[in-house]
Amino acid sequence: MVRFRQLGYGIPPGDVHEVIETALLLEDSGFDILRFGDHTLTLLGAGIEYPGAVAMVTALGMVTKRVMVSIGVTDPYRRHPVSLAQDVATIDRLTGGRAALGLGAGEMMNLASFGIEWTKPLVHLREAVTVVQRLWEASPESPVDFNGRVYRLQAAYLQVKPVQKPRPPIYIGALSLKTRILTGELGDGWYPACENPETFSKHLRDIENGARKAGRKLEEIDMVAIVPTAISENREEAYRAVEWGTRLSWLTCGWRTLKEYGCADGLSPDLAIQKILPSYTAITKLNEALKVVPAEFVETTAAFGTVDDCIERVEEYLNAGATSIDIRNYGPDIKRTINLYGKRIIPYFKEKRQT
Repeated sequence: MVRFRQLGYGIPPGDVHEVIETALLLEDSGFDILRFGDHTLTLLGAGIEYPGAVAMVTALGMVTKRVMVSIGVTDPYRRHPVSLAQDVATIDRLTGGRAALGLGAGEMMNLASFGIEWTKPLVHLREAVTVVQRLWEASPESPVDFNGRVYRLQAAYLQVKPVQKPRPPIYIGALSLKTRILTGELGDGWYPACENPETFSKHLRDIENGARKAGRKLEEIDMVAIVPTAISENREEAYRAVEWGTRLSWLTCGWRTLKEYGCADGLSPDLAIQKILPSYTAITKLNEALKVVPAEFVETTAAFGTVDDCIERVEEYLNAGATSIDIRNYGPDIKRTINLYGKRIIPYFKEKRQT
C-alpha cells in the first residue's frame, strides 16, 4: 500500500481577500498544502484577477498556522533562480518551515507578450533547480560555484537560510518524458498537470528511470496527482461541473498523452500550454478543439459525484502510485466540497493510509 503524504489544494486566482478567505477555510478543513499559480496572463479570460504569486504565497503563509504554502508553478525566465531561492527561503523563515516551490519549464503566455524569450527550456529548468538547491545549502564558509550553460555562480551564498532540513521541497511541473526523467534525477516531487490513474502509473516509470539514473530511491520523491473534483448527489450535475476544466487540462497539458492514445488526430501542438497565447482567436480555437478530448478521459480523471465516488477515484490514483493528491475544486458548491473533504475524505485517507 502507498503511504498517503498530503492532500493539497490549488487555489484559483481571484480577489486577494477571497483567496485568503479560501486559504483559512482550507486550513480549518484539514488540507496539508496550498498552492497558488504564477501567471501574468492565463486562458481563463481577461476579467480574471491574477495577483502576483510570491506576494500571495507570502500572505497565505502569514495568515495560516499549519499548512504548507507553495508557488505552483513558476518558471526560471521571469524569476531568476537566485531570486527564487531567496524568496522561498524568506517565506520558509516567515512561516517557520512551511514553504515549497513549484518549478516548470515555462509557458509562452507568461513570456512572449512581455518580450521575454523562451529558449532551451529543459536546460533552464535543470540548471534552475540545481542553482536553487545549491544556494539553499551554501554558506559564507562554504559558498557555491556553478558554471552552467545559462546560469553561473561564483563563490555564491544567500544571507537568508530556509528553516527546513535539508531544504524546502521543489516540485517539478513535468509534462513530458524529458522533464519527468529530470524530476526523477533532481526533484523532490512530481507535479503533473493532467493524468488519469492509468497514465499516471505509466508515466511514473519515467520518474523511476530518472531516479535510478541519479542513484536515488523512488520513495524520496512525492508523486502528486492533480484531481479535478465536484461533489454532488446528482452525478450528472457533478460531471458538468468538472467537464470543461478537465477537457481543457487534457487538451493543453496532456496533448502528448492524447496522441499516445490515438485520441488527438489533427490536434495542433500550438494549443499546448507551453505555446498557446491567450488571444481571443486562440481561446476560440481552444474551445472548439475541446471536443477532441474523449468523454472517457473526463470520466477516468475527475473525482465527481458523491463523497464515496470521490473516495473511490482518489483510491485509484493512490493505487496507481500517487503519494499525494492535489484537488481542483469545480463545485458546483465549492465551500460544501471543501467542507466534505475536511469532514469525510481527509480523515478517511489519513486513517487508512498513514497507519
